[in-house]
Amino acid sequence: GEKLAVVLVQFSPRIRASELGRIEGFLRGLPGEFRFAVEPRHRSWLTEPRLPGLLSELNMALVMADHDYYPRFDAVTADIAYVRLLGRHGALPDATRAHAPRDEDLFAWAERLKQLPPKVQCVYLYANNQFEGHSPCTIRKVRELLPGAAAPSAAKGRLDL
Repeated sequence: GEKLAVVLVQFSPRIRASELGRIEGFLRGLPGEFRFAVEPRHRSWLTEPRLPGLLSELNMALVMADHDYYPRFDAVTADIAYVRLLGRHGALPDATRAHAPRDEDLFAWAERLKQLPPKVQCVYLYANNQFEGHSPCTIRKVRELLPGAAAPSAAKGRLDL
């Protein structure tokens, strides 16, 4: 319904950039009434120059992720941005507090978001508990670092710029 903001298309880490032709056919076949964000998770995609162009043509966001094992992309390929702040899965004994504050990382992400081109009207920001010990606290902290960002809307994690 109206609460569905963006559908995440997450590639298996085994899907390499050499499979772009197959991926392109899949992406072109997705229904046009939905917004999509695409997350390649194999490092070979970092050197595949055709992916950002394809996603731009389709107005699909290339996911920007903070994760130890997956590639980090900076290309803006849609009128939205989709950011996943993940950290290392299972690295913390519990998610009740910030075990190792990552203020510098959050500041760096906020600075990246400030540099997004004007065509990006909103950011979908998703976080696990790796940064502040509680994902809503992470979202709140990033929002505080973005002066002028509107309060999150009904879409969880959405920041209007």
